Amino acid sequence: MGLVNCDVPDDLSSTAIPFNASYTPKGKDSVKYIFAANYGYIVKLYNTRTPSGKRKIRDFCFDQIQKCILCGSVDLGYTVYECPRCGNFTIVPNRCHSRFCSSCAVKKARADAQDMANMALDCKHRHVVLTIPEELRDMFLADRKMLNLLFIAGRNTIYDIANGAKYRKSQGKKKKTKAKKRKVKKRKSPYDYKDDRNRGIPGFIITLHTFGRDLKWNPHIHILCSEKYYDTKSDKMKSLYFPFRKIRKTWQYQLLKVLSESPSLSADPEFRKLRNRLYLSYPEGFYIHAPDKLPDIGEDDMDDNDFDKLTDNIKGVVGYITRYTSRPVIADSRIDSYDVEPQILPVFKPQIISAFF
Repeated sequence: MGLVNCDVPDDLSSTAIPFNASYTPKGKDSVKYIFAANYGYIVKLYNTRTPSGKRKIRDFCFDQIQKCILCGSVDLGYTVYECPRCGNFTIVPNRCHSRFCSSCAVKKARADAQDMANMALDCKHRHVVLTIPEELRDMFLADRKMLNLLFIAGRNTIYDIANGAKYRKSQGKKKKTKAKKRKVKKRKSPYDYKDDRNRGIPGFIITLHTFGRDLKWNPHIHILCSEKYYDTKSDKMKSLYFPFRKIRKTWQYQLLKVLSESPSLSADPEFRKLRNRLYLSYPEGFYIHAPDKLPDIGEDDMDDNDFDKLTDNIKGVVGYITRYTSRPVIADSRIDSYDVEPQILPVFKPQIISAFF
């Protein structure tokens, strides 16, 4: 059997998509169809720049949209399989493997969820959601590289919960002894307890969601954490307690600390003022959600309101926290209908001219 591979370049953002104008994706009520129907508007947004010089659509997003539209078509490249005896052949179009594609991305998300579920320890787990206040959201939108700091702050929060009590006990013993004072070298690594030989090592998986149920920009992280951790000093597995109030304040402290130590904000006086205001505005710490039990539903049926169903289902929660890492923000099954023609709907807002009581 012969094989002919006809590929296109990976980067399509330099030029418009070379597909035929008559080509339209299958499925009118799909994300791919909506992208194709509004492709002219998407190109217009991509070519429009903000006052700061940035495009309104990032290069990565524009590439993913183009690949998503062409997924399963010969315009994205194809492979020809031909029988050397009879001459019959079949054409297999290439897939896009895009995060915006409702078919390719779902397959990858399920594979990632299965890999993470296999890594999970055979014990109870806790699903922890760590959010950031509205005052900090625009900062992460302006510089998306700062989203990596959320992982560091989340990791340090869990490590502090596992090692905080042990660390305080050791500090108390040191104060009682009359040891000579010595200068403590400033650590280069942002990861707490990294160089502690007797540290407790918790097991957890962190994923980032950059939007909420209303699809607005709302970066927050989901942590699937085991309720046991490994104590390197005693070489034993110990139970991990999740104090709700402490997690809130620890998350607040760790997040503001890594932001203060970042190169772009370390010398910014305005951020120092903002940091002080956040400590005053949120005396109980930033909002978190950490239910005692994991929801008893499948990964495909998981919704944001299903936190408090009572049973342990690691696979379901792993599927939930990884669902948006490699798939579009909305599934095709949730799109009821799509009308290409624009419509103007009159909106009546009643106003009270005067009122007498």
